[in-house]
Amino acid sequence: MSLKSRKQFAAKRGLRFINLNTYQKNLSAHHVDDKHVIFVPKKIHNKHQHDHNDKSSMQQINKEAFKYLFGKKEHLKIPLKDARNIMLKTVNNSCGIL
Repeated sequence: MSLKSRKQFAAKRGLRFINLNTYQKNLSAHHVDDKHVIFVPKKIHNKHQHDHNDKSSMQQINKEAFKYLFGKKEHLKIPLKDARNIMLKTVNNSCGIL
């Protein structure tokens, strides 16, 4: 699915599409909230069943998505400080990423 198609599909689901890192081949778009997206390896994205209505499953996959993001800082599209603020809003603060 092209990046344009991904954005259109997200909009259809009522989600915005502000990517926090750059898209690369073999990565999946994961919404950490209703507007922010982290491109993660398909292996990470498919590892956990998750649903935006289930806080527990979202925190679990978001934790892994942010670990991936902070391990690839050279691909960040926003300042690191802003990415950390988004993480603190979407992941249980005690998860040990920082």
